[in-house]
Amino acid sequence: MSFITYILFALSLIVSNSIASDDTSSIITQSQSISDGETIVSPKGLFELGFFSITNPNKRYLGIRFKNIPTQNVVWVANGGIPINDSFAILKLNSSGSLVLTHENNIIWFTNSSTNVQKPVAQLLDTGNLVIKDNGNETYLWQSFDYPSNTFLSGMKLGWDHKRNLNRRLIAWKSDDDPTPGDFSWGVVLNPYPDIYMMKGEKKYYRLGPWNGLRFSGRPDLKPNDIFSYNFVWNKEEVYYTWNIKDSSQVSKMVLNQTSKDRPRYVWSKDVESWRVYSRIPGDICDHYGQCGVNGYCSSTNSPICGCLQGFKPKFPEKWNSIDWSQGCLRNHTLNCTNDGFVSVANLKVPDTTYTLVDESIGLEQCRGKCLNNCSCMAYTNTNISGAGSGCVMWFGDLIDIKLIPGGGQFLYIRMPASELGNNSIEDEHRRNTRKIAVITVSAALGMLLLAIYFFYRLRRSIVGKSKTEGNYERHIDDLDLPLLDLSTIITATDNFSEKNKIGEGMKLGWDHKRNLNRRLIAWKSDDDPTPGDFSWGVVLNPYPDIYMMKGEKKYYRLGPWNGLRFSGRPEMKPNSIFSYNFVCNKEEVYYTWNIKDSTQISKVVLNQTSNDRPRYVWSKDDKSWNIYSRIPGDDCDHYGRCGVNGYCSISNSPICECLKGFKPKFPEKWNSIDWSQGCVRNHPLNCTNDGFVSLASLKVPDTTYTLVDESIGLEQCRVKCLNNCSCMAYTNTNISGARSGCVMWFGDLTDIKHIPDGGQVLYIRMPVSELDKVNDRKNTRKIVVITVCAALGMLLLAVYFFCRFRRSIVGKTKTEGNYVRHLDDLDIPLLNLSTIITATDNFSEKNKIGEGGFGPVYLGKFECGLEIAVKRLSQSSAQGIREFINEVKLIANVQHRNLVTLIGCCIEREEKMLVYEYMANGSLDYFIFDRTKSKLLDWPKRFHIICGIARGLMYLHQDSRLRIVHRDLKSSNVLLDDTLNPKISDFGLARTFGGNQIEGNTNRIVGTYGYMAPEYAIDGQFSVKSDVFSFGILLLEIICGKKNRVCHRTKQTLNLVAYAWTFWKHGRPLQIIDSNIVDSCIVSEVSRCIHIGLLCVQQYPEDRPTMADVILMLGSEMMALDEPKEPGSITRKESVEANSSSSGKDTSSNYEMTMSSFSAR
Repeated sequence: MSFITYILFALSLIVSNSIASDDTSSIITQSQSISDGETIVSPKGLFELGFFSITNPNKRYLGIRFKNIPTQNVVWVANGGIPINDSFAILKLNSSGSLVLTHENNIIWFTNSSTNVQKPVAQLLDTGNLVIKDNGNETYLWQSFDYPSNTFLSGMKLGWDHKRNLNRRLIAWKSDDDPTPGDFSWGVVLNPYPDIYMMKGEKKYYRLGPWNGLRFSGRPDLKPNDIFSYNFVWNKEEVYYTWNIKDSSQVSKMVLNQTSKDRPRYVWSKDVESWRVYSRIPGDICDHYGQCGVNGYCSSTNSPICGCLQGFKPKFPEKWNSIDWSQGCLRNHTLNCTNDGFVSVANLKVPDTTYTLVDESIGLEQCRGKCLNNCSCMAYTNTNISGAGSGCVMWFGDLIDIKLIPGGGQFLYIRMPASELGNNSIEDEHRRNTRKIAVITVSAALGMLLLAIYFFYRLRRSIVGKSKTEGNYERHIDDLDLPLLDLSTIITATDNFSEKNKIGEGMKLGWDHKRNLNRRLIAWKSDDDPTPGDFSWGVVLNPYPDIYMMKGEKKYYRLGPWNGLRFSGRPEMKPNSIFSYNFVCNKEEVYYTWNIKDSTQISKVVLNQTSNDRPRYVWSKDDKSWNIYSRIPGDDCDHYGRCGVNGYCSISNSPICECLKGFKPKFPEKWNSIDWSQGCVRNHPLNCTNDGFVSLASLKVPDTTYTLVDESIGLEQCRVKCLNNCSCMAYTNTNISGARSGCVMWFGDLTDIKHIPDGGQVLYIRMPVSELDKVNDRKNTRKIVVITVCAALGMLLLAVYFFCRFRRSIVGKTKTEGNYVRHLDDLDIPLLNLSTIITATDNFSEKNKIGEGGFGPVYLGKFECGLEIAVKRLSQSSAQGIREFINEVKLIANVQHRNLVTLIGCCIEREEKMLVYEYMANGSLDYFIFDRTKSKLLDWPKRFHIICGIARGLMYLHQDSRLRIVHRDLKSSNVLLDDTLNPKISDFGLARTFGGNQIEGNTNRIVGTYGYMAPEYAIDGQFSVKSDVFSFGILLLEIICGKKNRVCHRTKQTLNLVAYAWTFWKHGRPLQIIDSNIVDSCIVSEVSRCIHIGLLCVQQYPEDRPTMADVILMLGSEMMALDEPKEPGSITRKESVEANSSSSGKDTSSNYEMTMSSFSAR
């Protein structure tokens, strides 16, 4: 009996394990079904599909959830609008490959597929995507990602599939506990220039702006960063937007919310086990669609926020002045088509693209001509602002939904009649003549000279004048029994006798000390329940008073202290034509008040606990409704302490949080996982005695809880006072109006700092001497006068010089450019103006110089659009001439590969010849591998990644490009690394091309770098793709060894690297040569295989060396057998060589041009 019991127990275990295995399986087959209480789980356990309730247990839904996240975990719902009232529903996969959800024999929901299948299976993937496919076939017959609910996950596509006429868009739930599809949606609209809209029913609510090649026009923060990547695909088959999270251990989602009418992005915090808001759209009041009507623009830092575009005026001034901007603006003067031109407006979110025309084949200048010739075209710009810019989009009709984005928008060129063009027109730039330039320049110089002399004498008389003036009034003061105050003191105190000093005309928010009365707003519990909630807004009596929004006892938002003009955190809350604002701080009262200037207008400010904000409303008489004028908090950076202590928040950055200058993340791992709550700490500790200050501009000043105020001193005295107190961490003026006055000092960590372009104020932060920028800020009178006079005289001389030079420029330019015109006919790359490059490189300043080679210097530059570039400037003494220059341009212009450097343009003007490349943030490879400190940054996985990238680039040159290209100068200094350490081969000045079946060439002019040249090339002038393979082998060994080919030592002998490696290979100890910095990170078999490949590449005879295609196979396959390497080739110099280079790197001494001399091979 016991044996039977044992058997039954064992069988029960097997059955239960089988069931458990089925429960955790990610697949549903035809023989399986899912009932309420059962789930399928993705392979790594990230997501699960099953039945659940949200708040009402009698409403059951089939959906996908995060498995290990307990809150707000639903990402997809099948039957959102048809809940099931009990637990008897079943999900099955039928023979036609459709999932069917049934309840009491009624079909609740099903998928549809028109493809015949043999063995259909449904699988839940680790991306959260539920797919149906034919077993063994990876083509999806149906997928949940094509039919999203309210959640946008990493890897999901939002947009159109033209083949299936499928529109993937988010549709919000009706409420947080009701997944019925609402009327709030977000998706791609197929305008001629596609755009992404948030819609309330059929009404546009928010527009993201079109993709401009780098980011969406209306969201400069939505650009690739260390955390997220974004992409927009637009072709004949698909138009969609997608994003990915780079760290697979992080969890993020976007959720469209109908209740709050926004689309926040959340990131899961493992530490606190909750979702953190990373970003949110709409971001501020200006993001609401068409906020300022047609031909108007919105700026959240202006007050009022709406303005008319240049050349336009309000359509109905009375309505506009009463804060009704809905009717927008119209032109000051009508267009006449024949004499029209364009004005450029910078930093814009481009208008709604509904009525546009796109031509991707032309550039900006052609776009201008095309728009100018079409009388209906109202504006134009590039469709792609990356690189030098490309493509053309033109607008027709009124321009609507334009937003000003300081430091993050793009240019728009708006059509104007001749009467509106003035000095801002593009046409005027082409119509300046020599005489005007000369007259204006000389006049300005003479004016400065006269001003310098005037101020010099005025300064000398100032002491006497001051004494004399005061003496004239002395006799009138004798009998006064009152203090005599300076006028400047009174002007400052009364804000120049402003009307806002008429205190008492409006409600006061703040403290009455006499009555110990705190006037503050307390929100209703809800819109229909006026019971006081826990959400309040009022003045807090810090030493430097501030206004806070509180959730219970927790700070939620801070307005920033009053700085004499406005509140530090709200630059738009300054006096304007509609509202006046005032803040009073004295012994009796501390309060904030505001007034509306037009008594016929009605406005109110309401604290709302439901939406956690404080909107300002204005009554519209026409619509008989309240219109929102402004709202606080305004964006994600307004939430209190967003970036922790000593961090600051910038809504235009991505990520939005950064550490202040001189600080670093306290916990880098948390910071990189988007948890900024712990803030930043100093790079170096303060020592008090040698500290100083750095100034940071455009800030909302930190929380004022721990501050000290002294209104009687100015900024310089404030600096000294802070410097003498070792606990003082920062200081600034309390009043920035007029000449600025008062002093406020911060103690302890600095919290709740926001960057406000064009609206913040300067903060001076204490730094140790190691962090300071040494600037001499003490100038005496004599130095000022001498420098000013010298500068004026210098400008006068320069004006005369440039006047003469300008007269010669037309002839000189024509002559010089004529010499090279025959070389430029076939160039398919932009020819840049010299003036553009001069501006980008700050006139080739030394501080921008990042390298020097035989070619000439290399400069870092930056275009107006923000694109960083590297400019190679051919020096007059360079042995490389126009032949190598044109050769490099032609070659690099015809190759495109991720492991080849991208040429943006070139310049041949006057005596200058320059190449403009994409800037590589990490410089050249030799900067890392040959530096003892920097080489530690390259562990073995990074080095192997670089090796493979170089190999792929060379293979492309040798066999995949239109012409077979031999580089002839491959070396570590000609391999550049981008910001993610992807290698890019550069410097094609010495490269040669082969056509057809040609595989090798011969030359008497041997140029290249000694130590990297193959023997047959150095000795006989014969070069082929196998010459590059030899150079690659040398470079591979250098990367592994961390030493240059000519700097390897073994005991008392000095060997080149090849001989060094070959010696250890022959003795069976190849790993002895590897760089000590990669010992701990290397995979022994992988490194050993790479050494083996390197020795195969440097064999004596070209026919023994592998091709680069073979090398890539060897690197990628551990199973591929490798031949035993033969003795490597090398050369011995018998005669002197003549230094020459094509390199733009720093190692100029290793480059040579050789005539036919005697060499021996060994």
